[in-house]
Amino acid sequence: MTTVLALDVGDRRIGVAAGDPTGTLASPLTTIERRAECSDVEAVLRLADEHEAAAIVVGMPLSLSGGKSSQTRKVEGFTRSLARQSPVPVTSIDERLSSAQAERLIRASGKSPSREKPLVDAAAAAVILQAYLDSGTNTSASRFVENHPERPEPTRRRGRRRKGRRAAPANRAGGSGS
Repeated sequence: MTTVLALDVGDRRIGVAAGDPTGTLASPLTTIERRAECSDVEAVLRLADEHEAAAIVVGMPLSLSGGKSSQTRKVEGFTRSLARQSPVPVTSIDERLSSAQAERLIRASGKSPSREKPLVDAAAAAVILQAYLDSGTNTSASRFVENHPERPEPTRRRGRRRKGRRAAPANRAGGSGS
C-alpha cells in the first residue's frame, strides 16, 4: 500500500498530505511543528516510512513571476537535506497560491483560516499533492532532486544596473591592456 507524501514547508510548520494508494486523491495528513532541520527531516522520514511512501513531493514557493525568493532558498536547502537522507525520491513542484487555495477551501467548510493555521498548512500540502497527482508525475511539472546530489545547483549572478547608466561593453576597441 504505497502512497506519495507532499510537504508545504514553512518557517513555523510543515504541512503534510498523503495520496491514496491509487494515486488519484490527496488528503491533509498532519502538521509538523518546526524545531531544527535535522529533527524536521527525521519527522518527515518517519511519516514516509509509516505511510509506505514511494515518493515525497515538496512545494517550492516561487514568486508570482516564477523567480526565487528568500523563502524559496530556505525550502531548497531543506529539500536537499531531506533528499540526502531519504530512501525514496524527493521531488519539488511549484506551489504558487496553494495556501490561498487552501484558505478558500477552509472558509468554504465554515472554519476560519486565521484560527486554523496548522489546518491551512496541511490543506496546502494536499493542494500541492493534488496538483502533482493530476499532472501524472509529469517531469515538466516537477523537478527531481537526487537523493545524494554530488554537485550543487548552478547559481547565476546578475549585476544590478542603475537607471540612466549603461553597462560597459565587454570588448573595448583601442585598449588592449597588454
